[in-house]
Amino acid sequence: MASQRDSVGASQQKETIPADEFAGIGEVACKQVMLEASDAMVLATSEGIIVGANLSAASMLGRSQDELTGMHVVQLHPEEERKRVLSVFEELRTVGHSLVEHRVLRADGSLVHAEVSGTRIRDQGTGEIFMLGVFRDIEKRREDESRQRAAVVREVHHRIKNHLQGLSGLLARHASREPALQPALRDVQGQIHSISLIHGLQSRRGSEQIWLCDMVRGVCQSIEEVWGLIQHITVTVNTTSPVYISTDECVPVALIVNELVGNAVKHGGGGWYSVNVEACVEGSPEKARVTVRNRGRLSEAFEISRGRDLSSGLGLVGALMPREGAKLDIRMIDGSDEVVSVLDLTPPVLAKPFEHEI
Repeated sequence: MASQRDSVGASQQKETIPADEFAGIGEVACKQVMLEASDAMVLATSEGIIVGANLSAASMLGRSQDELTGMHVVQLHPEEERKRVLSVFEELRTVGHSLVEHRVLRADGSLVHAEVSGTRIRDQGTGEIFMLGVFRDIEKRREDESRQRAAVVREVHHRIKNHLQGLSGLLARHASREPALQPALRDVQGQIHSISLIHGLQSRRGSEQIWLCDMVRGVCQSIEEVWGLIQHITVTVNTTSPVYISTDECVPVALIVNELVGNAVKHGGGGWYSVNVEACVEGSPEKARVTVRNRGRLSEAFEISRGRDLSSGLGLVGALMPREGAKLDIRMIDGSDEVVSVLDLTPPVLAKPFEHEI
């Protein structure tokens, strides 16, 4: 604390502030105003040492007024914000006012989001300079803003999903009239359904982020509907906690899963109406795996890593694969007629949940 006080104090000695640049008020009068204010207020010297705090500040910070007196202002904030706090404090000393949002550290270690308004004042009697900080708890405001944003997100994604479903319906009508085009149109329908699924999940959750398990379940259900499968695709989930997909990668990953599962359905044996396909999601928020199993065989020339002997769907998979955070392997199980597609996902494709999701 001494080093912080000395560093700020040294810069104070080098600076001469014109008297007409700041408000003049007695320290006693200032403290009286603080006591009567409903907002949390803290009064500090130009070196950042707290000389007074009102009851509202004591309540917000979980400390007594006596305990706050003598602390340095940076001690009211978590370690990772203290460099920024010192920078803002220096700006306050120089400019005379500041308005920022900070996380404030309570005595029990919990954090409060606060809007901090700073004003530089001068004691009319002694000429000494003080810094007055007014702290306003903005947690409720942040929650209101988050709810409003979620409502907008839900509405936008809901509308997009409805438009895409309408387009899928048109393709279904064309497929019923042109049997020869049904396989190709079903592929396109599956892709549109996957994109629609993402917007549907985002609309339901009111968030741009979605869970990997929800995505895989939704894609499999969509394929069952598009292809008219009698036997359901088996989906199992074994994760330690929810696995979030990065907002930018939601649609590409959904399309990749759609192609892998759709390809497994086409080659799953017994025709489209009696397939044996399994999809499994496992892992953790930092490392997840999607595995798709089906009956079938790969040609000797097939090589996913080099793009050899790939169908148009798997060619699309190669084009959609993120450059970082995703790896795909498709192989046959030795001594069997089973094909396994393994999609490994790591950051940045996987993401940490948004703050309001925690």
